[in-house]
Amino acid sequence: ERDKNHASVIMWSLGNEAGTGCNLRDMTEWIHGRDPSRPVHYEGDYACEYSDVCGMMYVPHDHVAEIGT
Repeated sequence: ERDKNHASVIMWSLGNEAGTGCNLRDMTEWIHGRDPSRPVHYEGDYACEYSDVCGMMYVPHDHVAEIGT
């Protein structure tokens, strides 16, 4: 709550390598309820089922090149 209006906050993160499941869904819903203006990020939700943005870790270089084209 303290930082939600800070200009440098561009999105919220659900954490790192925490698995998936209903806890991530619940946290995403809570965050969107408190701050609907920013997306929610999670690195392990490749289908973006529980988040708006997926950060893929340890991606092979050819996959990065494919995403960029």
